[in-house]
Amino acid sequence: MTTEKFHKAWPSKQYGGNPDDYQEYETDKDAWLIDNNTYEAHLELPDPKLTPRVLAAYNDDNGQAIAAEQPAAYNRRLRNDAELGKKIWAKGIRGFTGEARRIALTMPKHDAREMFLAIKTEYGDQSNKQVTHIVREFSSRSKSPNKPITTYNAEWREAIRIMHKNKMILPESYLVNLYLISLGTQYAVLENMVAVMPQATRTLAHVMKLALDHHAPRPLSNYIEPDTSDVALSAAISTLASNGYTIRKPGQCREQAQSATEQTNHSLPCSICSHPHHCSAECFRRGGGLQNMDKKQRSAWIEMKRKKRNFEPTMTTVTKPPTEFDAALSAMQNNDLEKQMDTREAALNIDIHNQLEEIKRLKDTIAADDINNDGTYVPFAQ
Repeated sequence: MTTEKFHKAWPSKQYGGNPDDYQEYETDKDAWLIDNNTYEAHLELPDPKLTPRVLAAYNDDNGQAIAAEQPAAYNRRLRNDAELGKKIWAKGIRGFTGEARRIALTMPKHDAREMFLAIKTEYGDQSNKQVTHIVREFSSRSKSPNKPITTYNAEWREAIRIMHKNKMILPESYLVNLYLISLGTQYAVLENMVAVMPQATRTLAHVMKLALDHHAPRPLSNYIEPDTSDVALSAAISTLASNGYTIRKPGQCREQAQSATEQTNHSLPCSICSHPHHCSAECFRRGGGLQNMDKKQRSAWIEMKRKKRNFEPTMTTVTKPPTEFDAALSAMQNNDLEKQMDTREAALNIDIHNQLEEIKRLKDTIAADDINNDGTYVPFAQ
């Protein structure tokens, strides 16, 4: 690791007690201990002061022989442990600031084990403060309009990883619904589509993939801008040349009208019809440069000038292979259409049934009116 990287990691980069930074601090601290393997071994061993001196040899539960320890050897072991712990404490205390430093200073001086244990207890993975902060941040997470969906999905996966590490396993359906809510109204179509998806495909990974397709921008290469201006220009140029006029770009007459040396047939207004927006070289009337144009050529000339003056490109969309989102959206729309057809068919069947019942009732009424009390039929009036 280079010197620059060391300065960006703990203990050079101090930890102040922010729950968001605890994971980074824990990782840097573990790497620091591994680089100094004697430090790691010291922290993993129990405090020898808590273990009394072995007065007589014995065999432990595993059958291993434990030798008796002389007072000098015991005191030497305590002294070596204390000296190494003091060295680790001196280097570690510099890595804390703010609230975390105050917590570390409440522990016995020069005791590295107690110092690191206090920090872990206060800010560690399973502390009440850390868990409360994680749950609040995870539940209130929402996507800002300017944040790319790829970045937001990566942040969501990292938040779920931290939740799992803290033994908070949430149901898949809850995660999917919370994710859709956090996307906002911009993804309302996706939310409606997921609501009708089969349970087997309604997973967080699949919904995140659909969110990427939902917001994927159409590349500019999908659009082709057709250029048809040469069609009108070719007809106009041939007509102007046949009448002895110099070929000029549309609109050039207006720019050249300000020049005092401009020729009369290229000055504004038109010297033939007095139109303020074209010159005589572009006039359709007798004596004008475009007088020999037929109706079709005139329309082409006017359309060409309009496009040059206020160009609006026609965008032709190239067919793009459908994405998973497009397929799911199409399935949802087809499902809605089938439901609408089933509803209309049911309503039609009910209407036909009601009409048939009404016809039967009328027939029974007519038949009853045609019978006398004695059972004979009433003769039909001629």
